[in-house]
Amino acid sequence: MMARRCIGIGVLTAVLAGCAAGPPGGADAAECPVCRENGDLACLRVTVTDATPRVEYAGRVYYFCSDECRAEFERHPEKYAAK
Repeated sequence: MMARRCIGIGVLTAVLAGCAAGPPGGADAAECPVCRENGDLACLRVTVTDATPRVEYAGRVYYFCSDECRAEFERHPEKYAAK
């Protein structure tokens, strides 16, 4: 039982550390700001590729899980942009 807890804590630590990372700088994952704001955990994490929907706003690049989330961000960037 103790071994499972240690493994679980290690995995949780790795996941949390991974959430802190993200573009820019060549990272390959980001968070969709629309899904984050709406609490949609199913598509919160976005794998960044050349085809990933993105918008530059206020000097920062935001990545999205879909074109629909990108369009929603463009309609209300002040709601979804990092504060």
